[in-house]
Amino acid sequence: MRKTILAAAVAAGAMMGLGAPAEAGTIVHDSAAEFAAINLTQGLRGNGTPVIAARSNINNMFDNNLTTMLSLGLGGQIDFLITPTDYALTSGSIIELTFGTSGHPETAGLWLGTDLGSWIKIGDLNNSHTSGGPSVTNLAPAVATLGVTANGATSSYVLTLVSGTFNSLRLVDASPNAGPDRDGFDIAELRLTSVPEPASLALIGAGLLGLGLARARRRG
Repeated sequence: MRKTILAAAVAAGAMMGLGAPAEAGTIVHDSAAEFAAINLTQGLRGNGTPVIAARSNINNMFDNNLTTMLSLGLGGQIDFLITPTDYALTSGSIIELTFGTSGHPETAGLWLGTDLGSWIKIGDLNNSHTSGGPSVTNLAPAVATLGVTANGATSSYVLTLVSGTFNSLRLVDASPNAGPDRDGFDIAELRLTSVPEPASLALIGAGLLGLGLARARRRG
């Protein structure tokens, strides 16, 4: 469910110096409906068969249930395009689920893009069964940073944008095929946060200003 903290009009007020807080217009994308597109190209299991149906449901990433997940499949990938598309990502969280006794090392590369293109690789997410895991590699710290916290069977990754305007996120499985039952990186929950881009706020502010001027002329 979309959580719009303040109305766009308040955001426009911030652009015009009316003192609205910086988080005006923030949206938390925490359901499939919060995205203009979710494109999944699911890889296969280690034995060459499709990922089982219980791990192929996109809604598993948004059900607040850490016992369900979407498995990317070995070599699979998933792309997210937020809506409204003229908003810009500011942060995100990804919870990976690998049961503690499985011993399955899993890795996913994380990319940021614009309108599902112009991708920039930000880093890699490594689960608790990788060497030294759970861990992250930060490949573009001037653009965004990654952090991770272990929580038993899950690893929680945090994405923080530093610069640039992006409305798309991509995860690409890079897990080793070390057994027939391997099915790639498992996403238990995913949340992204965005705010209006500065250009959008400027347009909103100009529109409100125009309405105000038109009203003033009518009164004159």
